Amino acid sequence: MNPSINKLLGFCLLFAACTAPIDQEPRPVEPSIKVLKLSPNAVQEFVDDLELVIEYLDYDGDIGHPDPDEKTLWVQDSRLDEPDWYHVPPIAPVGQEVPIEGTFIVPLNRLFLLGNGQEEEVFFTIKLKDRAGNWSEEVISPTVTVSR
Repeated sequence: MNPSINKLLGFCLLFAACTAPIDQEPRPVEPSIKVLKLSPNAVQEFVDDLELVIEYLDYDGDIGHPDPDEKTLWVQDSRLDEPDWYHVPPIAPVGQEVPIEGTFIVPLNRLFLLGNGQEEEVFFTIKLKDRAGNWSEEVISPTVTVSR
């Protein structure tokens, strides 16, 4: 066999040996979230509700908490200093380590204007904590206009 081919074959085998199969790659322990939708994109204060749709992925399945007093979803209105906290119930059975993915809806009820103007723009920063205390990355929603 040609020595050049032997070297190339050896390099290919070495490279293949260094890559783990996809199903054996390490998976992140923190949940992953993405804003799919925030609608409507304009609301009248004290009248219209918003609907925030979040997509989630968690390889160990520990999103949500059985205790309704545990707030694990953090939603920060861009105009306010403090976030709102929401309870997320367990999505997978507690104690089971199963990959989960899907969507959930967060109702954002009746926004209002904080200033004296006729309208304000607002966006939301969102993050999610799993039962192990791991936080997702922060994600930012589209902008919504709130008017009188």
